[in-house]
Amino acid sequence: MLLAAAGALALACVLTELVRRLALARGLTDAPAPHKAHRRPTPHLGGTAVLLATAVTGALACLLGGVRPDGATAALFLTGCAVGAVGLVDDLRPLGPVPRLVTETLAAAVLAAVAGLGPLAGAAAVVWIVLVTNAWNLLDHADGVMASVATATALATAACAALAGRPATALLTLVLAGALTGFLTRNWPPARIFLGDCGALFAGYVLAGAAVLAVSAEGGGRGLAVLPALFAVVLTDTALVVVSRLRAGCSPLRGGTDHTAHRLRLLRLTPRGTAVALATASAATATAALLVHAAVLPPWTLLALLLAAVWAVRLLLRVPVYRTPAPTGPLGRVAGPRTEARLPDAADRAPSLDG
Repeated sequence: MLLAAAGALALACVLTELVRRLALARGLTDAPAPHKAHRRPTPHLGGTAVLLATAVTGALACLLGGVRPDGATAALFLTGCAVGAVGLVDDLRPLGPVPRLVTETLAAAVLAAVAGLGPLAGAAAVVWIVLVTNAWNLLDHADGVMASVATATALATAACAALAGRPATALLTLVLAGALTGFLTRNWPPARIFLGDCGALFAGYVLAGAAVLAVSAEGGGRGLAVLPALFAVVLTDTALVVVSRLRAGCSPLRGGTDHTAHRLRLLRLTPRGTAVALATASAATATAALLVHAAVLPPWTLLALLLAAVWAVRLLLRVPVYRTPAPTGPLGRVAGPRTEARLPDAADRAPSLDG
């Protein structure tokens, strides 16, 4: 399996550079916009390299390594490719949220059915997978952040799947971790290519689905504790922006430079330091989830992660990221221009849920 991950890493390095050059030649770039912080057009089809590297390396590993994919893992990969394909279409011609959500819901429903989950567990799994998939897509807002956090999560998820007796699922997530690491060679700050919806949705869906398969045999309490702990960083970021935007009177669907990474940048962390900090946090929380999954720690110990997440959201909400009204003169007229918190540089980005 480690050899397969190394192969995915090498292949993703090559494919990412090829995709980057092709995108530049064809003008397929993410243009700067008011709700984004990058200032130059940047290719945004890096997810195709991650998907292809995962598919090719995973298939070769199964053929040559003797790992036989079970029905649920095969369904996870195929439905993940469908979700990634819709994301690619959205990268090329924005579709809006409805087609993406419909595809994700149908894909998750197919996975739940093939995995043999009951009606109640299946419905909960569908809601969970769609929620986490879109949370990962939201996390793709800053150079190196989504791929590094997802790599740490994928490694822990692979270990959980191996402990649960799902070698094919472990192989898939391990190969995905390798592909994301290879992509990071071009996405590390300053990024020369972005994942785009294709890569963010594909990776997010596969991770969410693999985690469900890994804990589906667990007891209710242990499984319910492991799932959110595996994705603590990405779920905390989503909670932060939703709460922040609602408090500011903004739509949660809007884009903006108000994510965790953007706030850390305003607190003077460097782009690379921000990516390292969030990846380290993800590795720590995912490791805790793995220890609970392996019954080394009791499920209630993960309450500390919940308290830490709430504390982090409360602290990060204090970082000013929205425009503030300018002071007014004695007659109520605006005495100066409106101001907005600015990032120290343009290394970060912020997508919108509506494309």
